[in-house]
Amino acid sequence: MAYLKAIYKDYSDCCESFSEGIEYLQRRAISQASRSFQLACDSIPVSHSFRNKYLSYLGFAQLLSGDIDGIKLCRKAASEEFNDGDVFLNLARAEFLLESRPGTIRALEKGLEIDRQHEGLWLMRHRLGIRKRKPLPFLPRDHVFNIKLGCYMRRNRK
Repeated sequence: MAYLKAIYKDYSDCCESFSEGIEYLQRRAISQASRSFQLACDSIPVSHSFRNKYLSYLGFAQLLSGDIDGIKLCRKAASEEFNDGDVFLNLARAEFLLESRPGTIRALEKGLEIDRQHEGLWLMRHRLGIRKRKPLPFLPRDHVFNIKLGCYMRRNRK
């Protein structure tokens, strides 16, 4: 799986169960990772600042283990998050696993709005090959007008 190994921010301030879950996830020990992330979620109150981070990892680990309902946890965590790019990286990876390219792109864009410096989000965006918007969105990308107008716009931008 190309997107299992990702670049995350520092998680040294997180609880020990969460750190163990990250290590299990990186070793592809998904069931142990899921248990560790569940313990991390259970160890903090709902109002804790890392709650969404823990939920997003739990949801992603559940999805990796075959539980489709894990996407709900990832989406819930992302809908309530305003600072942490890791939450959106997990959502993007979950959407990617479910083969939802539009969902993946939305999660990456939202994550980059929140955290412009998040290396994992940039890496995934680059690997997906997200292109810029078409000059004339109502025409196909390979239409002659879009091609010519796109070339003209790129040339005049410099």
